[in-house]
Amino acid sequence: MAAYPFAVLGDVRTNAAPTKRASMFMLKSDVHYFPEADDPAIAPFARAFVRMMFAHAEFEARIRALQGVLTGDPAYGEKHSWSARDCPKRMRRLVVRKCGLILEADDIRDCLRRAIPLCDDRNHLAHGQWWAFDRGAGTITVRGGRHFWNRDQHKNYSADDIEFVASTLNDIEIELYKHQTAIKAQFTNDSL
Repeated sequence: MAAYPFAVLGDVRTNAAPTKRASMFMLKSDVHYFPEADDPAIAPFARAFVRMMFAHAEFEARIRALQGVLTGDPAYGEKHSWSARDCPKRMRRLVVRKCGLILEADDIRDCLRRAIPLCDDRNHLAHGQWWAFDRGAGTITVRGGRHFWNRDQHKNYSADDIEFVASTLNDIEIELYKHQTAIKAQFTNDSL
């Protein structure tokens, strides 16, 4: 039985083999650990990350704008920030309370539900540690900042995966804008 000298890769006390995740990276020569931001191979990930952050900011701004239209208070969204998981339910309640049971209520809720896994990926990328860049696979492994009992703390992303998060958030933001416009028009027609 071979001894594994690094506690991170295996348990030295019991001579246990390294975990699947650790052994996956042990002997790969094309894996760059803790890559520098200036590394040219990281550039596509950096561009995709910036696009994703901008898309998320626009998405969040659209939620605040929609809250402002519904309440008549442009600052409402700044005062009432909801988590991605609470947002669909709370936004639907707000729409129904202010506009009644309109078609847009369920559509807005569905848009916001679709955004939950995208926001999870965004948070994982923004707050996690980008620690292993695999040049051969074209992926970066990100270790989450917090451990959740039902999720793997490590996740691999390609630049295309990050671009997908950005473009889907943009699509959802556009859908929310259309619903916001329809609700605003309804408020304008009702006030005439």
